[in-house]
Amino acid sequence: MGVFISVIIGIALISFIVDANTLSSVTSMFSSQNDVGKINGKKVTYQDFAKKQEYYTQIYALLTGGNSLDEQTQTQIKDQVWQDFITEYALEPQYAKAGIDVSAKELVDLTQGRFISPILQQDPVFMDETGVFSRTQVLNFIRGIDSDPSGARAQYWHYTEDRMRNSQKLEKYMAMLGQSHFMNTLQLNRSLADRNTSADITYVVETMGPVSEEIAIDNSAVRDYYKKHQRDFEQETSRDIEFVTFSVVPSEDDIRVTAETMNKIYEEFKDVPADNLDRFVSRNSDKAFQQYYYNKGELSPVLDSFAFRATTKNALPVYQDGNTFYTARVMNTRMMPDSVNVRRIVLQDPSKETVNHLADSLINLLNSTGGALFGLVAAQHSADQTAQTTGGELGWIGQGTILDTCFFVPKNKYIKIENVFNGVTVINIVEVTDRQVDKQKVQLAIIEKAAVPGKVTYQNYFAQASALVTAANNSREMFKQVAAEKGYYTMPAYAVREGQRTIGYLNNAHDLVRWTYEAKPNAVSGVLTINNSMFVVATLVEAREAGIAPIEQVRSQIETILRTEKYQEQLAQKLTTAAAGATTIAEVAEKTSLSINSANNVSFSLYSIPGVGFEPKLAGAVVGTPENTLTGPVKGMNGVYMFAVTARTTEEVYTAEEERSRDKYAAMQQNFGIFYSVIQKAAKVEDHRGRFF
Repeated sequence: MGVFISVIIGIALISFIVDANTLSSVTSMFSSQNDVGKINGKKVTYQDFAKKQEYYTQIYALLTGGNSLDEQTQTQIKDQVWQDFITEYALEPQYAKAGIDVSAKELVDLTQGRFISPILQQDPVFMDETGVFSRTQVLNFIRGIDSDPSGARAQYWHYTEDRMRNSQKLEKYMAMLGQSHFMNTLQLNRSLADRNTSADITYVVETMGPVSEEIAIDNSAVRDYYKKHQRDFEQETSRDIEFVTFSVVPSEDDIRVTAETMNKIYEEFKDVPADNLDRFVSRNSDKAFQQYYYNKGELSPVLDSFAFRATTKNALPVYQDGNTFYTARVMNTRMMPDSVNVRRIVLQDPSKETVNHLADSLINLLNSTGGALFGLVAAQHSADQTAQTTGGELGWIGQGTILDTCFFVPKNKYIKIENVFNGVTVINIVEVTDRQVDKQKVQLAIIEKAAVPGKVTYQNYFAQASALVTAANNSREMFKQVAAEKGYYTMPAYAVREGQRTIGYLNNAHDLVRWTYEAKPNAVSGVLTINNSMFVVATLVEAREAGIAPIEQVRSQIETILRTEKYQEQLAQKLTTAAAGATTIAEVAEKTSLSINSANNVSFSLYSIPGVGFEPKLAGAVVGTPENTLTGPVKGMNGVYMFAVTARTTEEVYTAEEERSRDKYAAMQQNFGIFYSVIQKAAKVEDHRGRFF
């Protein structure tokens, strides 16, 4: 509290000696540090972001029934929150300008009409237990909103309606952009001529080799090129870094401790009653118990050999594979097929009693008619919409579904498989119509436990990383020198963006990225932790800010371009001098000792030339050259060319209608590809999430 009061007093004193504009600027600078971003001039404060994040966290809890979020889910939620702000501050103003909206009537139609919103169709909440969208699920959900005292259904439906509105507005906006694209008659004729006309050529090429660094480039040429091409050097904010990693792996002591632990588990495991094996595995294994029945050959060699010769009384002695230890017991052995052919009728109702009564009545009906009415009953009663066309035929299925009971019942017997899905009782009336040949399968209780690094191991690796930090003494040059002396591999990472989560093979690298944007060039980081399994020490090589790159930052790039141009000019001059007086490709080849090559079907619409590769300048030159005229030199990407057109063909490969369709589709694809980047650039989006998350 004392520090806080001191700061307030300090600001008050400053206000007496600093003018109002300067004070406002300073205050703005400090307050902006708490902003997650800025879109269309509107700040996204940390508080606003956190509020939306809490909202989406609640939505996730409604979907999963739990509040525990893993790293990936938290990241997805933060991305969704940011996208919401982009929509609100950048897209919504564009929709409003275009007069785009979604009416209440339209929203109802997207929910219950002929064309259901993809948002609903792809939402698991509105799918049946087989993953198929169900209108019944939607209606049941809506009907249950008023009777839900928690308000959870109302909250989720409000969230879903917002998503449908946003999706529909975006679809309308993109359709509008697509319709705004127009190809006039002149453009159409030019495009058709380019696509329907091709040429055959013969040519010689002075192939480019490596560009020599000895080609001199003076400063004035660099400055002139920079002034003329500044827009080519527009860049986003990014950083270049180098880093050394220390992967924390189990030591010999860690592996020994795990082996001892596993042996103790094994001694108890041997005597666990068969009906308690699944629970014992879940408590003691790194992986949960699997109900699956294995074929011979599906398991690892050691497990496979044990499984098909042991009894339920045997336990596989602990064995080691890498840093992981295994033991197993046979739980059950069955003769069963790999797959069964089934048909089903899906019934669902909030009332368990009602749906069970209907299921029993339908089974009695099917039994009394020998199954002859199954298709008709499925079409009339099944909640699976495909049943109207398939008659309930599901086809061949393997293990791993809610219908696994089918593998243990005879053919042509009707069974009920009951589940509860989103508070709705779902019953599958299932009949096995065919089975593959039975074979011996084994169900195993497998315990596996991987050795993990202990506290001492972590401390040892941390000490190595700390020693590098100390020896580097916040100097990039010392960092590189010490790393080389120690034999550490220094990994480069280029164009690291603020908020980036992955750098090379480093996942969840947000702490490293955050340091990168807080540091000054040539600084060395402290010891950073990645995924609790790796220590990292980094140095900042270069910092780039958004806008036109300073000339010194792109000097080497410009020099490379200018050296290449000079080299091309040298080759062109060499070819021109050597071919002086020649009027045909044959004469050029004779004078220059270059081979004559040929390429067929060269077209302006295809920049890639058969046998040559990507050479747009050569393709363009071919289009405008009369037949049997020696042309060149043309400075291409792979070499310098002289050529002659030997034949030109024009045929109606593409019609005007096809060309308009192709052009419109290409424009639509381009719109989709650049839409968000254009919108964000126009809205001057500043994304500083990396400072906080």
